[in-house]
Amino acid sequence: MRYLNKVLDSKPDRLVKAHLETKLFKPDTENREKRFEWPWQRSIKYELEQLGSEQCHRLEYRPVPTVSLVADLRKSTRALEQLPSEYVGEYSAFLTAIVDIAKETIFEFGGFFDKETGDGIVGHFVDFTQLGEIDSARKRAFHTAEKMIQDINLKCVSLQKKLHLGVEGLGISVGVHQQDAVWVTEADQVRAIGPSVVLAARLCGDANRNSIFVSNSFFETLHHELPSSTLSKFSKKEYSGKEHDPHVGLYGYQIGIGEALER
Repeated sequence: MRYLNKVLDSKPDRLVKAHLETKLFKPDTENREKRFEWPWQRSIKYELEQLGSEQCHRLEYRPVPTVSLVADLRKSTRALEQLPSEYVGEYSAFLTAIVDIAKETIFEFGGFFDKETGDGIVGHFVDFTQLGEIDSARKRAFHTAEKMIQDINLKCVSLQKKLHLGVEGLGISVGVHQQDAVWVTEADQVRAIGPSVVLAARLCGDANRNSIFVSNSFFETLHHELPSSTLSKFSKKEYSGKEHDPHVGLYGYQIGIGEALER
């Protein structure tokens, strides 16, 4: 809502739509495609079935188009090993700061935080088409990853200054992919489950430090979202996930942020 309140500041009718329609959500409402719903509401499918002489109401989950972003901090354990004893107590605060930066950046660009993964995070984005002209989920996810890498790198540089031996690979890697996912929310925890999350996590595992590794299909959609000056910085990168035969030659596209933020 922080993001939507900002981008809809001069559009009170759409602000009312964003605040009101989600609170009046009913899965059996007609013309749902025109109403604004949160993604976990969109994932609830209502069906009315005729069983003999009786009508049966059934609710089930359905997937919705989702952009998933998975980020992971590389060589964090190595950095801990190189910390002098007087600074070891600061390491927990360092990891907390990394996760906080990631979460706040996701929120800043209208994304949803899913979970922490020790020294990484998972987040998701959806389009807000019912609210008019708002940047696509693809564009917002890319800019989230870009800013996340830049801001987290500053924390990593500060930590490097305290290490006995510098850790060359310390930095964050990001994987992004768009596909379908089913959204659920329980006890104020938002989750998305599906192919978008699985491949984003695998891309993250293959990404270089301070880089964004995106699927081939996601990269093709970016041609409509980003300037050519940014697109030209992407390069084809082989995907070497363990679940695939390396001889197949699968690939995506990767971009280093700030020339991989080398010092």
